[in-house]
Amino acid sequence: MGLKQDIINGTKWMIITSILISISAYLFRYLMAINLSVADYGLYYSVVSLILFAITFIPFGRNEAFVRFASLCMTKRDNTGLLDLLRYYFSFKFKTAALFLIIVISCSSIIEQYYLKSSGGAFILISLAIFYALYEVFFQFILIITRVLKQLKIYSLYDLTRNIFLLVFTLICFKLGLGMLSPVIGLFLSHLLLFPVFSWYIYKRFFANNTSQKSSNTNYIPKVIKFANANVLFLASTYILNYMDTYMLTILTNFETVGLYNIAVPIAKLPTFFLSCFTVVLMPVILELYNQKKIQSMNLYVNLVFKYLLITIIPVSIFMCIHSNSILRFLFPLEYIGASSALKILAVSSIISTVFGLLTILFNSFNLPEINNKIIIFGGIINIIFNYTLINIIGLNGAAFATLISYALMVFVAFVLICTKLTVLSIDYGLFTKIIFCNILYALYLTFISKSLIPISGLTSLILTFIFSLFLYLVMIALCKLITRGDLEVVYSRN
Repeated sequence: MGLKQDIINGTKWMIITSILISISAYLFRYLMAINLSVADYGLYYSVVSLILFAITFIPFGRNEAFVRFASLCMTKRDNTGLLDLLRYYFSFKFKTAALFLIIVISCSSIIEQYYLKSSGGAFILISLAIFYALYEVFFQFILIITRVLKQLKIYSLYDLTRNIFLLVFTLICFKLGLGMLSPVIGLFLSHLLLFPVFSWYIYKRFFANNTSQKSSNTNYIPKVIKFANANVLFLASTYILNYMDTYMLTILTNFETVGLYNIAVPIAKLPTFFLSCFTVVLMPVILELYNQKKIQSMNLYVNLVFKYLLITIIPVSIFMCIHSNSILRFLFPLEYIGASSALKILAVSSIISTVFGLLTILFNSFNLPEINNKIIIFGGIINIIFNYTLINIIGLNGAAFATLISYALMVFVAFVLICTKLTVLSIDYGLFTKIIFCNILYALYLTFISKSLIPISGLTSLILTFIFSLFLYLVMIALCKLITRGDLEVVYSRN
């Protein structure tokens, strides 16, 4: 009862806050789109992408290492080891953040000339570099400590409130006519206002409760360094997968193209929201069953996650793919309609990337993180090659295809490794056949009613089309017996 109730309560909170965060993130992008030109919008995200990749080297893998070993110290009630970790953590990040700022400021004119190729870009670059340096040293620490304390609700609350504050302050700055500085000022103000409040909470829950615990002579610093250094390449490759398309588009095309692409990407990623919902519900149970050697029950859960995740995300992505023009028309200004073709490709890519996300969680659940590291590094290298090649040939769509191909290859490699390394897993590939069959019929029906019966000319027609096609899809998966009462029995009883 305890585990089930914790999972259910945690999932409810995560779903609610994730939806609100997604809405606030969309409103922020919309606010940017209506107040900036397509080129300025592209310039902003070209700078953000570069900075987000560069700040990976401020913690140099120490964030995840700190979470791991600080949690261990708290479990052992080792106050001395915990204080040593804190001193090392902040000392290291202060030095690397200072080095990061020195490099960015001294190279800002070079970056402006050869990467941004735009006058005025250096000021935005330096402003964002200062913010993200502060973010890595101070603001990020709030999120890290909530993870150490396993305070999911506080973590989500901080994430939600900073997104809402960012939206409000950016809106005010745009109203004041501050232009491209508006989101930068919004970032500073939203975090500076929240930091004292959440810092007080962290002090009460973390520091105040760990001042009189027993100590030990265990030196965690060498372990932190070893763990962190082993994960740097993995983290860098992850950022390459997320941002290499924007880097290459910035270098090889123009800011208008970058702006269009960075409108399509967040829309295409919407289906990935379901990944966290499904995994939070079922992954802890899968790990528990594996540890208890209940392999048959574990495989039932794994196939259940795969089934419902694919049943959920594929039709959403298909709808985005077929109606990309209409979706962009209603979500953003008409200047961004040129992102339609990229959105179609990225919508398909989101299906594959969500499956890959689930596979990485499986590897971690079975204590095989080194496999994830190798696959991500492989994907990062492939992504660089395909981005450079395809963007030079087909521009905007080349970046989208590069993402699609990279994730497809990573999923293929992951499935091969599952077959060879995780022999205890038994994935029901017949489910994939049924789900793909239902979605092919769904896509054909959706295309037919969109072009022949209900021409998409307004929001009402778009909604009606979605409802009619969704009804047919539900009928099809019911006829194929993809949804059964037995699924609920699997969730609520662990044999």
